[in-house]
Amino acid sequence: MTGGGKTTLLNFIADPTVAYMLTLIGLYGLFFELTTPGAVVPGVIGGICLILSFYSFQGLPVNYLGFLLILLSIALFILEVKIISHGLLAITGIVVMVAGSLMLFDTPGSLIKLSLWVILPSAGLTALFFVVVVRLVIRAHQRKPLTGAEGLIGIEGIAATDITSGGGMVLLHGELWSADSEISLSRGDHIVVEAVSGLRLKVRKIRDPDRLPGG
Repeated sequence: MTGGGKTTLLNFIADPTVAYMLTLIGLYGLFFELTTPGAVVPGVIGGICLILSFYSFQGLPVNYLGFLLILLSIALFILEVKIISHGLLAITGIVVMVAGSLMLFDTPGSLIKLSLWVILPSAGLTALFFVVVVRLVIRAHQRKPLTGAEGLIGIEGIAATDITSGGGMVLLHGELWSADSEISLSRGDHIVVEAVSGLRLKVRKIRDPDRLPGG
């Protein structure tokens, strides 16, 4: 990067509005990474944005009480996701974020102020992100698994070997699984999964194989 290009970039990120937005995006990214481990990209973007914002703060009259209020507002949004407050915590979070944003560059002798046209939409979008998006992520994590061993209960297949209480093999969706049955089954019997214990299935015979899909 040439000297002129580097200066232009530094001047850009030193803008108070840009520094403010970088801070918010950084907090979004890091929180999303913490709630969705392994996503990687949000965490990387969030980390880069926070580093750039802290670099910007070095040349700006930052009031760190305002920064702490912004962090408090995010904590209130997170609590709104965890606790049923009928929107009270979210509303409080928006008020605290607006107050913190107004104070962020409010230091003695400073003429730098963030515009309400930047602060109000940012506070609203932040509340929307945490209360709606994060809540959807948490609900998705709590949803009953539809894949893997736990998602096999109720699945129908065929006995690949004779099956006794001592064990045997069944074929489900083209995969072989270890299984046992309270009643002995013969190879080729149509079965349904009743329970899962580790990687071992408990199955029973289907009395009416014609109800199998394609049967």
